[in-house]
Amino acid sequence: MPPTRQDLIESYVCLAHHLVKRVGHWSLGDDDLFQSAMMGVIEAVDTFDPSLNVPLAAHVINHVKYALCGDVIRARRHTQTQPYRFCEPPHPDDDGDYADLYDAIEQLPVADQSIIMDFWGLNGRRHNRAELATRHNRTIHQISESTTRSTKSLRAALTA
Repeated sequence: MPPTRQDLIESYVCLAHHLVKRVGHWSLGDDDLFQSAMMGVIEAVDTFDPSLNVPLAAHVINHVKYALCGDVIRARRHTQTQPYRFCEPPHPDDDGDYADLYDAIEQLPVADQSIIMDFWGLNGRRHNRAELATRHNRTIHQISESTTRSTKSLRAALTA
């Protein structure tokens, strides 16, 4: 007996979780992303055509990625009109303004500034460590150390 629609949808829940963790975006909660991922799974199961000789898993992955990317793009458009903030401190600083991510990045060493901007996608597209290593003429290990050190410094500066 062939699997039912519900069985097919339930069999791809783990894949949806996995892709949500890979795509995760700081301004969206995992629950929102998971909901979009499951909508992608449902759409993929409903629109699957075996005559195209495409595996169902590949069809599901494409639909889920498309749904998640749409959410991330919409979130990025929404947040670009507002200043980037990891944590807003309870009180304004000496200038009467709240600590801003860009202000904190300016306090980092010059070499780390462009790496962290590229790593978090603040210059446009987010880059992985291998791309950053090539782009900044460093090893992946050096990029990892730089991003870890910079992220700790930014977190401390924005929550102080």
